[in-house]
Amino acid sequence: KICYINPATPTGRSEDGTHGGEYIAISKWFDSKPIPKYIFDIIIATTGECIRFAACILNLRKKSIILCAVYFWCSGASAANKTIIKQLICLKNVFGLSLCIMGDFNMKADQLADTTWLTELCVAPLLPAIETTFKPKANSLIDYCLLSYDIQHICTVTPYLATPWAHYGLIYAISLRPR
Repeated sequence: KICYINPATPTGRSEDGTHGGEYIAISKWFDSKPIPKYIFDIIIATTGECIRFAACILNLRKKSIILCAVYFWCSGASAANKTIIKQLICLKNVFGLSLCIMGDFNMKADQLADTTWLTELCVAPLLPAIETTFKPKANSLIDYCLLSYDIQHICTVTPYLATPWAHYGLIYAISLRPR
């Protein structure tokens, strides 16, 4: 496997608090490449914040897309989460590619839709067919994927319920030969 990692970084919210630790693991047989460090440096300079997601470029048969793994703060439509959106918009604009953003958004898709963020990113949610993704709380579907409009048809999601953690797993399948 090839891993694209965003290490946890101090947040300044507490002495020992961190944010981050996202990663993407891809089979070495798939055609993927890292986002160059200088692009992340530009995004950091633009937003004034550490990168809050992991990302790579996945080259499909006739199309390349940006895969992202994010973790939103537990604060809804906050300034901190808006910064993550700004960083993702910067990444999308640099490459001009479609986005596949998988993550723990710490809010339901309809709450995210109440912001302007989905429109700004030109994405729509892909939700798993389960009531909750957070085991301790019923009706808490907070883990899902956001897909650019033009790639809605190439991705599917299947819940993985046998996890020992508080969140159920989600298995995403992406067609490597989209039409």
